[in-house]
Amino acid sequence: KTTVFVLETFGSNTLGTFCWNTGCNQDRPQPYTFSVVATDDGCPPKSDISAFNIQVMPYNGPDSILGPDSLCFGNHLGVQYSIQNPQKYSSLFWSVTGGNIVGSASDSIVTIDWNTNSVGTVTLAAVSWKGCTAPPISKNVAVGFNFQVNAGVGGIYCKRDTVQVGTPPISGLTYSWSPDTDFVDAQQAVAQHIVNQPQWLTVTGIDVAGCQDTSRVFIDTYPPIPDLSVTGPDTLCFGDHLDVSYETDALPAINYDWVINGGAILTGNGTSVVQVDWTPGGRGLLQLTVGDTFG
Repeated sequence: KTTVFVLETFGSNTLGTFCWNTGCNQDRPQPYTFSVVATDDGCPPKSDISAFNIQVMPYNGPDSILGPDSLCFGNHLGVQYSIQNPQKYSSLFWSVTGGNIVGSASDSIVTIDWNTNSVGTVTLAAVSWKGCTAPPISKNVAVGFNFQVNAGVGGIYCKRDTVQVGTPPISGLTYSWSPDTDFVDAQQAVAQHIVNQPQWLTVTGIDVAGCQDTSRVFIDTYPPIPDLSVTGPDTLCFGDHLDVSYETDALPAINYDWVINGGAILTGNGTSVVQVDWTPGGRGLLQLTVGDTFG
């Protein structure tokens, strides 16, 4: 540290130089104080004193490590890291966890082979030309691994069926399906999907480094059965309640299953038209379920 002070002596200036080569262990929160006393040649002499504060800061060294902080599988070997202005330091000491240094650990550039599927750390301790060691600095590096996701096997389903897609999860991956609608949970490797239309479903797997792989599966649907309707009278007077005809427009279908309460089906169960005798003096219910060849 070099400080220049100025003394005024009756309109003229007196210059002096104060030199202090601080040591590596002399930094502290409180300032150092030095004083200057000036005395004239009068009789009696007069004097004045001035005090100066000097703050000694700690040696910090480099503030960051240059190099990638995430790597996908295949790019994890021979990765180089460095700092800005390495000539400012007399010595550099590199260390690593989650990988291995290839070559020198004390050059301005370090080369690392990283382990896969982990988060490693590269650390640097720098020493100044005056022998001061800076606090070490570190960079965390996420490294992916070799993986392939599998969306599973598609098929043809009835509308509103719930089907299972995907394959068992790979440890270390997070998953997401798209489009993410009609899933019970779209963040699972094996997911439950509610079929509403023919479409491609895509699963994406992401590892610790953010590296991705995708796979698709096609879910098809059988032709849907149209919405049902049944025609026939719903209000009957006594004498008109026997041998009443009811018909559905759900054609063609394979299975027609009629169920009745408050009456009896005379003929036609298993077809699209039934004849019913109703029990008088109350309410009845006629219910129809239809099915096709696809079940």
